[in-house]
Amino acid sequence: VFVEGRIDEDYFSALKEHYPAVYSLPADVEVISYGGKDALKNTQMLQFVNSMLERAFFTYDLDAHSQLKKRFESMGLVEGKDFLPIGVKKAGRDCIEGLLPERIKAKVYARMTDRVDALGSTVSDERRKAKDELKKAYLEEFAKGNSSEEELKPFMTLLAKLSKAF
Repeated sequence: VFVEGRIDEDYFSALKEHYPAVYSLPADVEVISYGGKDALKNTQMLQFVNSMLERAFFTYDLDAHSQLKKRFESMGLVEGKDFLPIGVKKAGRDCIEGLLPERIKAKVYARMTDRVDALGSTVSDERRKAKDELKKAYLEEFAKGNSSEEELKPFMTLLAKLSKAF
């Protein structure tokens, strides 16, 4: 399974380590980050990777779906079988962090109000830095392993879809 970035890969690792009852990917399936959605815009690279591996499955943030779906389909790949966007169709939730329990996000927001405020900055570097710091904090909180099975339903749904593909 190819995931967009290192943080996405770390979410899968946290699920496997802290929530083994939820982590449903077959043991022989590896999760590897590809370094950002722009890498998926290189059709030749995608075709090469797809031809070299016994099985490849690509994920990406839902916010890139309109850009990437047509590219995958033009290669003969099928959504749900070969590729899948991750996230929820809701502002700010169109990525893997969109699957997080509200409790985790609220806890991080309360602890990092200055970073939340910086998301509204007119300086793009400041916004990007704040977003990256919040993403890392969400992951750290999630990796503590204290989420209930009920809170993990969005991740369970994602893992079920990925497992079905394998």
